[in-house]
Parts: sequence; structure tokens; C-alpha cells
Amino acid sequence: MASPSSPPSLAVDPNNLPPAISARALADLLQKSPEGGNKDKDVCILDGSWFMPNAGRDGRAEFLRGPRIPTSAFFDVAGVCDRETDLPHMLPTAAAFAAAADRLGIRGLETPVVVYDRAGVFSAPRVWWTFRVFGHRNVSVLDGGLPAWQRAGLPLEEGPASAEAADAPAEAAAAAAGARSSPAASYPAALQRHLLRDLRQVRELVAGGCEAAALVDARGAARFSGAAPEPRPGLPSGSIPGSSNCPYDSLLDGETKALKDPAEVRSILGRAGFGAAAPEGAGGAVGARGAVATCGTGVTASVLAWACAASGLRGDVAVYDGSWSEWGSLEDTPKATGGGVKNA
Repeated sequence: MASPSSPPSLAVDPNNLPPAISARALADLLQKSPEGGNKDKDVCILDGSWFMPNAGRDGRAEFLRGPRIPTSAFFDVAGVCDRETDLPHMLPTAAAFAAAADRLGIRGLETPVVVYDRAGVFSAPRVWWTFRVFGHRNVSVLDGGLPAWQRAGLPLEEGPASAEAADAPAEAAAAAAGARSSPAASYPAALQRHLLRDLRQVRELVAGGCEAAALVDARGAARFSGAAPEPRPGLPSGSIPGSSNCPYDSLLDGETKALKDPAEVRSILGRAGFGAAAPEGAGGAVGARGAVATCGTGVTASVLAWACAASGLRGDVAVYDGSWSEWGSLEDTPKATGGGVKNA
């Protein structure tokens, strides 16, 4: 399945990457790259695979074993993170992210970055969003991920990878986070606060009846309604009052795990609260009052933000980083279950 945002000619401007790129378009881009996508990172390819704790899979281990897209490095969602919180893989500081980007050989905000994962589309949009939060807009997600690359019969790296390729970014981020004074980094990370929401801001949104922005949850319907338990022990079930439900996988083709047709995606997102569905052939806008995506830990919420951009909706979607892992764990936050929830 071709990426909905990649033109039939496969021509992609490396200085202005689309939110989603097809496997063939990425291969074409790498062929035309002066560096061939090598270690100097003319085009930086990142494996951003992360899996739910109950999935029985390890993204780092699978990267190390291979296969991998040639020249790719591993971006550890659980390693390039905030180490001052008990919440899982929260956004790192700007200094920690800059250190990781430096170790990846990313020269600056203009460096083309393409992220893939091994599920199709699952965790790669979280890496996409992280780059955008720190000011890097020239970043794209491989639509359909590694499976799409494999189906296209494109070259793969087989066999063991070096631990350096898997661990260097996270180690650099950890060192920067633990430093009393941040080491100088050449990468100019700058937090884009409009793309991020914290607990205080979501409390205010809920207290106002979610009138200031649509609040949309990317978890599955059963978790959202409270009918299914959370995968993290001790975390209660339910959802944030006033939120609507748009399961992230409702936006993906069931077989390829790539994004559905953009018009269908816009229609689904529109019903969930990301603005009215746009006319066929038109991008439309996220909505005048804005939108905030949430989920369990900020991973699939990023899929919603990415899908809005990849399907042609204009405007930015903020992500509530703490999501249900934070909101659900607090005694003083209101929770909705059963009949108290809204479905898209």
C-alpha cells in the first residue's frame, strides 16, 4: 500500500519531508542522497520500535538481531526520556534530546530524518512527535514501517548490529540529563510548548468541560470505557472525563498496518473531534478550538497527531505526555467509565 502523502512519482524533497513517506519513496531518496544515507547522516534513518510491556517483544533486541533498513540507528523511546519521573518514557529535556541527536550525527534542524518501526505504524510517530517537539520539522514516518520495506523487496541489513548503534543515543541522553551543567551540544533543540500538554493544563481543560480543545484518547475502546484492564499493574481502568475515543488502529489498514486512504482518515478523525471532516481532495483543519491527544503513555496519542498531519489536516495537535498512566494513577483526578464516556 503506497503512502497517501507520497506522490506517484515517488519524488520527495529531502529538505521538506512529508509527514509520511512510502518505502519506495524512501529508497529513491536514499539512492539520490550524496551520502547514500551513511553514518554521516545526510539522511538519518531511525528504528523507533517500542512495544507494550505485555507484547513479549523487545525493540532493541530485534534491532540488534536484524533485519534492519541499511544505515539505520536505534532510537530508544524508553532510553531517551525524562529520568526524573516514575512515569514511563516521558519526554526528555532539551539538553538530553540534543545530546542524543548529536550522537546520531544529526547536523541540525534541516537534516532529513525518517523513522520506522517493526509493527507497521505504532511507536515511530512517537519519535516523529519528539523531534517536532524540539523544533525539528523535517522528519517523516515510514508508512507501514519495516514490513512495508520488506514487502517492497528493498535491501536489508541482516545479522548482528553493534551495540553502539543501539545504545549511543540513550547513553548520551542519560549523561546529559545527569550533568550538573548541560554539556555543549551542536544540535539546537528548543521545546515547542504548543505541541505538549501537562497535568495542570489537562486539569484546566477538563474543568472547563473540554470547551477550549477537543480531548481525544487513542486507546482501544474497551480500555477507554473501562471494560478492559490496563496493561500496567495497579493502574485503574477508565478515561479522562470529556474525552472522546479514536483507537489509533482504526486509522490503519488491517493487513498492511499503513495509514488508510487520507479522506477516510480525515473522516474518522473528524468524528473524533479533530474538526469537521474535510471535503474530498481538501485537507481541512484540525479545528478552531484545537485538539489534545492522549492514550496510555503518550505513544499512540502521537499516532493521532501524526495521522492528522499525514492525512492533510492543517494545524498542530498537542499530546498529553503523561496520559492515562499519570491521570489514572492520581487519587484526585476524576475518571469516567461505562456510560460516562464518548465514542467517536
